[in-house]
Amino acid sequence: MTRCALARKAGSTTIWYVETIHKESLYDFAQTLADYGFTDAIYLTGGNNGNTFYRTPSNSICGVADWKGYGNNLLIFKKTK
Repeated sequence: MTRCALARKAGSTTIWYVETIHKESLYDFAQTLADYGFTDAIYLTGGNNGNTFYRTPSNSICGVADWKGYGNNLLIFKKTK
């Protein structure tokens, strides 16, 4: 199963969206996050569903925003200034 998470490095206010390309065990995914210096993470379920969508800091769209029938399963974070 592919894995997804929102993660943060110690002392940083930047939130990273992390997604694997290859199938990973949950243990290997958690270890990789730690190896890259992430100290806090929120695991996002549904890594294989194909509806992964996010915007980059420059507001570019990544993924497919096709959530028909998934309206009750969305958790949306918005940074306010």
